[in-house]
Amino acid sequence: MVVKRALSEPLLLLAAFGSILLATTTLVALTMYASSIADAGVRRTMETASYEQTAATVSAPPSRPRRSPSSTRPYARSSPPPTPARPS
Repeated sequence: MVVKRALSEPLLLLAAFGSILLATTTLVALTMYASSIADAGVRRTMETASYEQTAATVSAPPSRPRRSPSSTRPYARSSPPPTPARPS
């Protein structure tokens, strides 16, 4: 019943779909504009800032040495250690 009423007014249906399309396009355009303005602002700030303001120091705690797979299994056979080379 609702579909029959909607199809009986094609101009109203066209206007509804047109307004939905216009609203969606506007929202996407505003989102893209805000993103590009933010990117431009960050670029300009980084270009005009001094080195002390833009430098970053990255550090990490030292990692533990990794175990070999044979040392994690009990009773695993291991090959003998290599013999050191003799100087000639």
